[in-house]
Order: sequence, then structure tokens, then C-alpha cells
Amino acid sequence: MNGGVPIKVVLWILGVLVLLVAVSVPIMNIGMGEVKGLEIGAVDLSKLADGTYRGSFKRGRWAYKVEVTIKDHRIEKIVLLDDKWKVMEKVGSELVGRIIQRQSPQVDVVSQATVTSKALLKAVENALNSEPVN
Repeated sequence: MNGGVPIKVVLWILGVLVLLVAVSVPIMNIGMGEVKGLEIGAVDLSKLADGTYRGSFKRGRWAYKVEVTIKDHRIEKIVLLDDKWKVMEKVGSELVGRIIQRQSPQVDVVSQATVTSKALLKAVENALNSEPVN
């Protein structure tokens, strides 16, 4: 031996890393197919009073809470509450722009962010189907 790390230790560490990846990938993707296949329903904004509506959606690692502001039967603003994954700067701002422009959560998802988009859209739909908080 020349004073380096023994090959058995290196192989053991590599084995542990492979095992960790093999276990964590399926866990991280629980619910992905279900979220990807979500149908986003239409919301009749003409029936909504002015105010702030809160909604959420959670399945697997996709958990979002939103606050939607309605004024004059129009979506004025959408805020993602508790954005620990920085979703708004990556996906949400583009999605929010689409929702506000179309005045509906029934918009196209952001390319390469289908599951995140669907979860956010469902949270917005759930908010608009709830009672206003103020």
C-alpha cells in the first residue's frame, strides 16, 4: 500500500452512494404521474366576489399554497405563499402571467416543468373554488 485510501473503502462508499440514489429517486417521484395527469377545471369568475382567495394542492413533493386576488371579476394577482423551492422565479412567474392574461387557470404548462405547473394550476383552481378570506 502506498498510503492512499484502500480500494475496499472507495468501493464501499460508491456502493452506499448508489444505494442512496436507487432509494431516493423513486421516493422523490411519488405522485408524479397523478399530478401530471391532473385536469384543471374551468372557473366562472363572474360568480366571484372581490377579495382574496387561498387554495392549496399537495401530492408527493409538490405542495403549493397560493393567494389569488379578484377585483371586478378579474384575476388581479397571484402570490405563491411559502416559496421555499423558488418556484416563482423558475416557473411560477411565467405561469401566473399566462393565468392573468387568459383569466383562467386553464392555460398551457411551462415547458420542462409540467408537473410543477399542473400542481400550481390546481392550487389556483382550488383557491378560486373556495370562499374569500376577506
